Amino acid sequence: MITYLVDTVAPIILPEIALVRRRAAIALIDTRQDGGTMKTALQFMLFLAIAVAAIVVGVIVGNYGLWYFSWLVGTALIVLFATAGGVLFDTQQAQQERHEMP
Repeated sequence: MITYLVDTVAPIILPEIALVRRRAAIALIDTRQDGGTMKTALQFMLFLAIAVAAIVVGVIVGNYGLWYFSWLVGTALIVLFATAGGVLFDTQQAQQERHEMP
């Protein structure tokens, strides 16, 4: 599939890049060990399943999708800021204890 795209589509669009892409595709194929093609196919299937699941969830939530998205992002940011604040507090407390010791 990669070789077909490199040989047919790339020379029409950008002839200079076609040679570079062909060399990269050949290098990729040459460096793969046994099972490399199967691993790529499984990764593709996984990402395809994730994309389909995301589309299905988007259809189900409908207009509330933006609200859910902002809720998830906001919750993640609150947790990150709380964690950063805790780490900063612990670091400042440890530095203060080091400076107070005679």
